[in-house]
Amino acid sequence: MERGGTFISGPEAHPLFFSDADAPAPASPLARLSLQALQYAASLDLDDTRTLGSRLYRFNTFPASPNARRRWPDGDAVRAFLQLDRYTSNPTVVARSAGAWCGWRVRRARGPSHREPRYKLYVSPRPDCVDAALREVIARLAETRALECKVGRDLQGLLRPDKLIVYFQTLGALQEAARRWARALAGMPAQGVPFTAAIGGDGLLSWGLDPPMMRHGRSKRRPASSWREWVTRRLAGALVAARRSPGSAVPPTRFALDRVALEGVDTRTWTPSPWLRRTAAFG
Repeated sequence: MERGGTFISGPEAHPLFFSDADAPAPASPLARLSLQALQYAASLDLDDTRTLGSRLYRFNTFPASPNARRRWPDGDAVRAFLQLDRYTSNPTVVARSAGAWCGWRVRRARGPSHREPRYKLYVSPRPDCVDAALREVIARLAETRALECKVGRDLQGLLRPDKLIVYFQTLGALQEAARRWARALAGMPAQGVPFTAAIGGDGLLSWGLDPPMMRHGRSKRRPASSWREWVTRRLAGALVAARRSPGSAVPPTRFALDRVALEGVDTRTWTPSPWLRRTAAFG
């Protein structure tokens, strides 16, 4: 931006877009958790955007305590805890695993095209409740308009906040299914996924979306950034930019929130704006 014959950008341009009024208060406990994650990242002596984004992405991951390591020492122990073998003969789903995830696709579901985003419902119980949460999700998966679901199948998968995810083609289908699972999972202790939009007040259920597949070369496609990767990468970049502009009066946390808001994110609720949902063109 040009101001007074000088070009300015980043934190120095902040006053051109925003007032000095206080930022809106978080709208839910999950939104407060997201703000805590951002404040934590701002306190770190890190100027590498990738590292800082990773810290934001992993915030609220439970530590691998000695007790957790004794209870789930390897993948076999986690598999037994989750009772994954009980779902292999389920006629309504097809098992599909990749990397650290174990997943199931609904047999009759038609997935979105490469040009369509995928909405994701996060189910985030505390680690010792994941088996019960997975049982309820699988039991109702085919009754909803879900496409597929996945769960972390090792210790780190149990400890991360986004450990159980269900995918949908539309936000309406996600919200309808969430109402069913909210009743079935009522009272289950939540962990909570930062930088996702809360469903209910306890942090157990929340949502985001992934953009369409990106084309590379003539025929190859790969997923673009996930919702949380996209958000945390931009937040980290804004924090680093604010730190590198000592002459700016705007606090790094406020600058990061306002910068992401300009890209279509309601930072009171961490909900993507309607136009961002329509385009889903995360760059």
